[in-house]
Amino acid sequence: MTSEVVNAGSASSESSPAEKMSSPSTSHNSASGLKYWGYLQRYSEGFYGIMVPDVKDSAAAGETIAEALEETVIKTSCMLKDLPPEQIPVPSDKESACKKARAYVEEDGGEFIHEEYWEMIEVPVDFSLVKELPAEELERFRKKYIDID
Repeated sequence: MTSEVVNAGSASSESSPAEKMSSPSTSHNSASGLKYWGYLQRYSEGFYGIMVPDVKDSAAAGETIAEALEETVIKTSCMLKDLPPEQIPVPSDKESACKKARAYVEEDGGEFIHEEYWEMIEVPVDFSLVKELPAEELERFRKKYIDID
């Protein structure tokens, strides 16, 4: 295990949506600039997962760190965009988020035994990214991550 922090901008040499932060929609001005600490997991099967412990069910995964981060930014932003501004959770500091993530893993009873490592990574909120997604992509995304019962 490591406590090393991965900078969202260093996740890929290409410019990702996480790096192209633009102004959030005016209906969520109180949430502008929010960055949540996410729990980055590298699995032995060769893919990455990120869970944001402050936002319920905001885990996403990808074949690279950049892909997992991009999916998590979209998912987190999409979930928070649907909330009234006063209900958007305040991000924990790194230490608190780390404790929440570790508690989640311990509560899971060793389910993550196959992980090679985990560390904390900053996951920004970008409501404009969600707004700019093509309708069919946003619908696919909602079905995959949000509308599951």
